[in-house]
Amino acid sequence: MLTFQDALGFDVITKLLRVPAKTLVAPTIQFGDKPSVTPACASWDLRETKFVKPGRPLKQLGIVGLYYEKPLAQPPFLDMAKVAENAIRTLRGHGITIEQETPVLHSQHIPCLETQEQYLDKLKKIFETFFDTYSEMPLALVILPEKSQALYAAIKKITETQLAKMTICCQKDKLSTILTKIDKGATDPFFSNLALKFNFKLGGDTHHINVDKHTERLNADTIMFGGDVTHPRKGDHLATPSIASLVGSVDPHFINIPGSLRLQSGRQEIISDILDMSCERFLAWSRCTAENDGPYRLPQNVLYYRDGVGETQYQTICDEELTAIGKGSEKAFEALGDNLAAETAETPLITCVVAGKRHHARFYPLSNNQTYPSKSGKKPTRNARFEKRGMSILWKGALNGNVKPGLVIEDVITHPEDGDFYLQSHDAIKGTGRSAHYYPIKNDIGLTSQEIQAITHRMCYSYSPATKGISYCAPAYCADKLCTRGRFYLGAWDSNARAANGLIRQGKEEKDEAFKLRVAQHLQNSAFWIDSQSTTSPGNLEWKNPWKQDLQDVMFYV
Repeated sequence: MLTFQDALGFDVITKLLRVPAKTLVAPTIQFGDKPSVTPACASWDLRETKFVKPGRPLKQLGIVGLYYEKPLAQPPFLDMAKVAENAIRTLRGHGITIEQETPVLHSQHIPCLETQEQYLDKLKKIFETFFDTYSEMPLALVILPEKSQALYAAIKKITETQLAKMTICCQKDKLSTILTKIDKGATDPFFSNLALKFNFKLGGDTHHINVDKHTERLNADTIMFGGDVTHPRKGDHLATPSIASLVGSVDPHFINIPGSLRLQSGRQEIISDILDMSCERFLAWSRCTAENDGPYRLPQNVLYYRDGVGETQYQTICDEELTAIGKGSEKAFEALGDNLAAETAETPLITCVVAGKRHHARFYPLSNNQTYPSKSGKKPTRNARFEKRGMSILWKGALNGNVKPGLVIEDVITHPEDGDFYLQSHDAIKGTGRSAHYYPIKNDIGLTSQEIQAITHRMCYSYSPATKGISYCAPAYCADKLCTRGRFYLGAWDSNARAANGLIRQGKEEKDEAFKLRVAQHLQNSAFWIDSQSTTSPGNLEWKNPWKQDLQDVMFYV
């Protein structure tokens, strides 16, 4: 019988396609008190290291323990004093100064059977009372009674958008398990990882990435941008807005990457307010670099990683977003005026790379030396499924089965001229690792393909909250995280309920796009999204971000 494939002359190969590849060497990492280290399998350990740049000193460590009021049953309450003891010792061990030995321990019950409005009001009073009493405390460790995204989101919205304070949240059960291990003499990286979060939220750097011959063109006049847009979820009302973020580095090591956030028409992928957002990022870079270097400057190079756009939108990104970024620099130039250094150019050179993970390409090793040991400790057995595909290797159990971090594919399955590439930069903990696909769509800086690959790989090791190479580069990853934070802020705004109550109403003659734009603009300027209006400095620009301005130069969102 003639099959459809035979009729068309197709022949489907049953074995995987073999493609040429190379593996980039992991960048070397510098801590505060040790020689540079090269991570093994894209991972490193913070224990017994000093942070390369400790954050600003804390007067006291503050801990807020939340628990549910009766009649709900609860496990025994956590020993907060023991948590504080371990945290203080570890923070100091990494170089963070805590002036007073005695911590502030604050226990509060949270309401259970309340309306959402009453629940948020009581939660706000808990943190308002705590931070009013200890006004010099910029952040607190919060112990949650259970894993709850709703509680986590409410805490972040209250503290960041209304109180200008930061929090680090952890679960009570997790802490109890860690303390039990420590009591038995075991070691655990938990408190070191906790210290890492304290450090970057206090303005410090955990580590720096050393420069090599391929990344040396990243100089002190370069800013890293990351952009992303997250859209309404399935089931959301037509009027629900999309959330756009633009993050930008403010230090020469590209570790601290604060950002800007806006609401825009639902399902619109292009960042509509990127001109003002990029202006904010240029002014933040200028403000932070001027603290050490004298007069204000503006970056002369922009390396922009844009997350989540399809191939059909590449030209639109160039025409609209990149043009707007250039105008954002001009606006910042005008705002700074006579405060600028004489040699500052008005418009920077821009290189844009689109980063994507929503593809179906998967890469597998051909031999044992192309993968790495599994953490399972099992004996090796043959994997029959992959033997059928031409990969006779011992990996099941003893070996992870994923390719080593740093794999680059730049041939056969990529464009022959555009310089796109796949990079698998991380140690996949579970399942088959998924690489990121990077596609340069503009390159005014004139970086070579090798330089773009090396810089991108380096930026996978620059994500402040992690002790691993992440799955795609930090600017794009941070932009995604900031959009997630925006989704938490927007969570209490129930568009379906408002539509049912007639609070969101589309005009009879109003088209869908006009309706979505009107709702997004109304919400962007509402008290729900922005607690109060203020201005940035320098530049005297209107403040449009939902968080308080005191947090403008901090990565509070991760």
